[in-house]
Amino acid sequence: MDKKFNKQNLIGIIVLVLVVAVAAYYLGASKKEPQVAYPSKGANGTYGSSQSAGVFDYAQAPSHIGEYASVRGKVLRVYRSKKGTTFLDYCSSYKGCPFSAVIFSSASGNFSDPSQYEGKEITVTGKISSYQGGAEIILDSPDQISQ
Repeated sequence: MDKKFNKQNLIGIIVLVLVVAVAAYYLGASKKEPQVAYPSKGANGTYGSSQSAGVFDYAQAPSHIGEYASVRGKVLRVYRSKKGTTFLDYCSSYKGCPFSAVIFSSASGNFSDPSQYEGKEITVTGKISSYQGGAEIILDSPDQISQ
């Protein structure tokens, strides 16, 4: 009876160790920073068409959610929130605007002065995602912006 008892204990310990190892792996993997690849500019200073689905007007961006593309428009306002997130707004009011470009505080150190884009026509490149009924591109690098 002692051998059976010991085998059951050993099996229980092995199962417990495996469960803890799998849980630690998944919890550790979820904390890793996502790796994002951005296109490089070609010799002419623009992004190649093979790297991007196209260039769209900011009003067309919601129709291209999920695509890696470039969005062009005039930035009417650059706004920095209390939490340090910077929004490049293409409309006078962000509510109901079809598109925004966003620089999270964690990437703000990569940009010297985002307010320089206010009043200028720019193109931002990245994956178009959905946020609160509109579309956005999250900017991590100044290389994602061209004029």
